[in-house]
Amino acid sequence: MSKVIDYKYVRHSNLEVEVVMPEESGIVQIEVLGLHINMDGTIYQGCSMEAIMNRSKDDVSLDFLARVLVDIQLDSNKVLHDLLTGYHRSLLDVMYMKDALNRAKYNIVITEKIHPFKKAMEYADRGWFENEIKQVLGSLQTAEDLSSEDVLILGRDGLLLAGPSSDQLEPYIFHYASLKCREEFVSNLFLRTFVLKEGIEKIHQIIQQHHTDPSNLNRIQSALSEASSNIFQIYEILDYLESVAILDIANLIYRHDSSFIAVLLLLWDSNRSIVFHDGR
Repeated sequence: MSKVIDYKYVRHSNLEVEVVMPEESGIVQIEVLGLHINMDGTIYQGCSMEAIMNRSKDDVSLDFLARVLVDIQLDSNKVLHDLLTGYHRSLLDVMYMKDALNRAKYNIVITEKIHPFKKAMEYADRGWFENEIKQVLGSLQTAEDLSSEDVLILGRDGLLLAGPSSDQLEPYIFHYASLKCREEFVSNLFLRTFVLKEGIEKIHQIIQQHHTDPSNLNRIQSALSEASSNIFQIYEILDYLESVAILDIANLIYRHDSSFIAVLLLLWDSNRSIVFHDGR
């Protein structure tokens, strides 16, 4: 069940979605997701953890959190699948080779406290702390002390921001996540073109041997039709990517302390990465 909270015409929509999925006997799961859909293609889906198993929101282990995030990713994919049009679903099917419901998401974990609190690089200890964080963020890339009380840990699959200033840093974090998702999408598109190229080469081989099997003609026609449709849809995706303006993060510079500048540098580094991968 979904409910529109607010919207700005042709700019964005904010929804609240109550997820009701079948659970095993004895398990009670109350799940309400917030959904933000932006005109630039960015979609944020999030929730606030009140309790997991026998742990309250002030005592959630990374082990439990990792399990819940997997559920949220799968559930949010199903929710969004129902909200999208048939055209959008077909584009996702092309991008993810008909496995769009299992596509990965970029996780953002924001918390006011983390226990034990350490210097950022001490979490990347190649030991117990790093292994625990990997469950949520994937392979660690870097960790930064944003202030004496705030820490930011970046992984392949997400980021963790902990500290009393986390609410103030949210605009930076969400812009960063948007860029990371674009980078991941462009990388997937690049790989998809290689898969398509291999498919066209196989069609060429079948054409060369069409006389060996009478049924080859039907297979060739079907394969050519599917490849042509995929090429057309990939060009549409490229056109859309080119039409979306690069995020302007300059308007985020409304504070000049070291913590905000540190996050800003991370954003610019990601922005350069996006431009590079997009071939510009």
